[in-house]
Amino acid sequence: MAGPKILVACVDTTLRNGCFDAAGSMGLRADAVGNQKGLTKRLSKDSYDLVILQGDLNADPLGEAKTLELQEGADLSDIGDRIKALIEVPEFDPESVEDLPLASPLPWKRDQPAKRKAKPRDEHSGGSGSP
Repeated sequence: MAGPKILVACVDTTLRNGCFDAAGSMGLRADAVGNQKGLTKRLSKDSYDLVILQGDLNADPLGEAKTLELQEGADLSDIGDRIKALIEVPEFDPESVEDLPLASPLPWKRDQPAKRKAKPRDEHSGGSGSP
């Protein structure tokens, strides 16, 4: 994905997931963190066009980045419009993206079931402990 890069720094998991998903659906490159340590580390490594902040997180070294502050329980129905009001978002056609590898599950999304490898079955054992 090309274009602006945003950082979603929300303590509230619902806000973090919603903002991250909205950014992805708009074709934006996004990173997400849920605490001050993660925020500080991200800001020391990368520069962002927009930082979405929620909670008591402090993002002092923002450089040129704009900020969008959210409160816990904020309505995200217009988050795309709020992002577009702050940064220029290029047109994105999801149909133009083809053959991308499947993404690994995001660690903070607890509602996704863990994938487990199936154990090979011995067809002769019949499921009991002895032959």
